[in-house]
Amino acid sequence: ALATPPQFYKTPTKGKSALRISPDSAKTTPCGVAAPLHPAVAPIPLHFDDLLGEDDLASLPSDTLAALETMKSQFPTRKFPFTTPILLKSHLCSILHNHTSVDKELDVLKKDGVIRVFKLGTGKNDYAVVMMNDYKLKLEAIKMARTDKILTKEREQGTKRDSAGKEKVFGSSSANNSGAAAAAAMEAGVIEAFMRRLMPRYNDVNITKELLMSILYTPSQPTSSSSSSSSYNHDDVIVLPSNPDDAITVLVSSSLITLTPLTPLSPSAPTYTFSIPSSGGFLRSLVKGRKAMISIFKRKTFQEILEADLKGKKIPYSGIPVAWHVADLEGLGILERASSSSGDLLRLVRGVGV
Repeated sequence: ALATPPQFYKTPTKGKSALRISPDSAKTTPCGVAAPLHPAVAPIPLHFDDLLGEDDLASLPSDTLAALETMKSQFPTRKFPFTTPILLKSHLCSILHNHTSVDKELDVLKKDGVIRVFKLGTGKNDYAVVMMNDYKLKLEAIKMARTDKILTKEREQGTKRDSAGKEKVFGSSSANNSGAAAAAAMEAGVIEAFMRRLMPRYNDVNITKELLMSILYTPSQPTSSSSSSSSYNHDDVIVLPSNPDDAITVLVSSSLITLTPLTPLSPSAPTYTFSIPSSGGFLRSLVKGRKAMISIFKRKTFQEILEADLKGKKIPYSGIPVAWHVADLEGLGILERASSSSGDLLRLVRGVGV
């Protein structure tokens, strides 16, 4: 005779509906866990949160942070090796459909210093997320590269070759070295002030010149723990140019800020938008890939393609994977998804484009 199949039933546990297995049923649950055979043995609840305490649940990442970490792991680093992983908000919204919850969780992550959000110039509603640890590493690399460039240039200008091919030092070597060291210290100081003074205090996507200068030139207050452990505060020794415009020049040339174009609705005071260094190649691929994707759909009779067929195509002028472009256009509302007998169908939404 065939074994009696296991009988599942629901019973309330802590105000929840738990899935249990009847003691008189088969010997194992679908998960392979031995089921109790004696009626006196209490059945085992199959709730995931019953296995975790409150502290364990609190330590779990939010849905938004977990999605960002997954997106970061899939970033095409080989195609864009000098770019900090850029995570598009549109891509995030295609994964997590509750946009209100996404915005709230992004705000929390910004305030906690986990991420930084940037407004992109590729579209009206284009925003990008960068993990703060990655952003800081990029700033440190920029600081080192700029100071090394200044010192190397000064050494090359101070040493030249005469007609016999022998190296000849022009001018005072010590004076040249001290001048280069001062210039390098000021460049490093501007980026250091940006990291230590501005980033912890300000997390919006743009800033006025007046507020930017006020924050950069105002030392941050040491915390009680740091002040009690040592009287030395690294923030006090940051060297900045006496002319604030020189600090602006360093930040602009480092691609940390860009001047926001004036419009009739914009304030009269100069405003700067925070930018992602070395992101030009990725953003150009993003724009060209979007246009190529929309062109592919428009050439179809009903402007729709099976997702499986689309993944096999190569997008011209773009180093970004097709799946990224699909998620991006879905999040922007340019593509919509529908089920079919042959698989998921992607359709171009009428009246939209880039």
